Amino acid sequence: MMVYVRSRISSWIGKYSFPEILSIILLVIQLVLPWTGRFFLTQDGPSHLYNALATKALLLHPEGPFGKSYEFQHQVTTNWSMTALFSLFAFIFSPSHAEQAMATACILFGFAAISYFIRSLDCTTSGVSPVVNFLLNTWFLWMGFYNFYIGIALFAYLTAYYIRNLARLDWRRTIVLSAGALITFFTHVLPYALLIISVILISAWMHVVVPITFAEPRRSISATLRSAVRLWAVPLVALLPSLLLFGVYLQGALTGTTLVSNYEWAFNAFPMHLFASARGKVGEQAFLVPVILFYCAIGVLSMKKRQWTTARGAVSIMAFVSFLLYLFIPDAGFGGSLIKIRMLWPMFICGAAIASSLPGLRRIQTPLGIYITCYMVFTLSQAGKQNVYDVSRVAEACKPIFDLIPPGANVVRLGYPTELTRTFFNMDAIAVDPILHIEAWGAAQGGWVDLSDYQALTHIFPLREHRSLSNFRYPLWGLEGGTASGAPGLREILNSFPLKIHYILVIGDGRAEDRSEILKELRSRMHLVATDSSNAFIWLFKNSESRQTTDPK
Repeated sequence: MMVYVRSRISSWIGKYSFPEILSIILLVIQLVLPWTGRFFLTQDGPSHLYNALATKALLLHPEGPFGKSYEFQHQVTTNWSMTALFSLFAFIFSPSHAEQAMATACILFGFAAISYFIRSLDCTTSGVSPVVNFLLNTWFLWMGFYNFYIGIALFAYLTAYYIRNLARLDWRRTIVLSAGALITFFTHVLPYALLIISVILISAWMHVVVPITFAEPRRSISATLRSAVRLWAVPLVALLPSLLLFGVYLQGALTGTTLVSNYEWAFNAFPMHLFASARGKVGEQAFLVPVILFYCAIGVLSMKKRQWTTARGAVSIMAFVSFLLYLFIPDAGFGGSLIKIRMLWPMFICGAAIASSLPGLRRIQTPLGIYITCYMVFTLSQAGKQNVYDVSRVAEACKPIFDLIPPGANVVRLGYPTELTRTFFNMDAIAVDPILHIEAWGAAQGGWVDLSDYQALTHIFPLREHRSLSNFRYPLWGLEGGTASGAPGLREILNSFPLKIHYILVIGDGRAEDRSEILKELRSRMHLVATDSSNAFIWLFKNSESRQTTDPK
């Protein structure tokens, strides 16, 4: 029996190269990592989960508590894919484990998409290597930017799909490309814009630049352009539905937007904290990022003329365009922020895909794979300790307090800085703040209404605050500001909010006078229900005042 098992294992291993085996091992670690703690939450992930469940509640029970607090966005917006996926995962895995399932799904889909992208440039390679695992371990994952994470995976997959079917794009494949573009738009607008740019670049490169510049004998410009117009008709039809939606979206998003770029700061900050899971050299993968950047550079610079005549030429230009976008687009606008760093990830993906697809660089993939694997084992173990286990301890400390809030209750959270709490739970080295939206995680578990969650208040997600609450949009949003704007906003809400606020959460350990004053005021006006064991960073108050008479229950 043992001889048979060993022979089967040897046969299985013999089918894969050493870098592929290392990549599969790393992939298993990455997929399992979110499940190594009792609870898993990122910085923005709880808000995505809460808004998905709030959307579902509003859709199924419009007369319920959520119907008095929210309404559907009446303008064209993105982020619908996250709503559907989180609702599905919450149904299958329960709200307690939905974010773990989402993180695992993101990694698995990202791995498949980037590997497929590499294979689209060279069908003789599997596209599986530790380089792909490195590309997946980004700051966006630990931030809980799942919509952008899946959007970039869709960008990689659909770009690869277009490359593979460029010469045989019939109506069936056109429908697939069109549906994929629509899904990408309803996932995140930036990956969608990158997808449009990549399709245009690839089409122009293969149908115009290559025939005019590289073909033997070279074709005339006029004949090439006439032929290209016919070839462009099909992808244009594929992208037209999503382009119309994109145009409507931009018309609303550009209203009142001031675009300011700072390319000098961006150049000096390159490559920012794109691949950071924690602070420090190991957490930021400081000894790995330059190696991958060099790998991408030698991939592009070592391409021969015949390789430039393939889609690799357009993908190289796409990598350069991503870098230019990183430099010159504003870092905030269209209702969002942290835009520049998002442009770097597709640059690395395009560059690494080119290098991994070149036969001339395969001899270095084994030593490169060993180096990446050894480094990432340390990085992932650190991320597991800090981003999973230690964050789970914070969730465990908060959960008994959150469980005291009944379903359907209206809750607001006043947030303060949490530096001391993060240090106490050994989270001070994490590159994100999982406590920032932790009450949204509690609301998702308990079914109560988190009126101060930021997503509905930004107006770029499927839900927005109910029209009856529109005058309180900014006071509610300002509750995150703590000392800066939170306490005055809370007083305004308590005095004139049209719905009864049943519970108030104060979260944070800031030593500012403002926090001490508001805690003293709340103690005098309301009933202190519970606090954390150390009475240091979370307080739950129950509102028993009678003058707020509109009760959604």
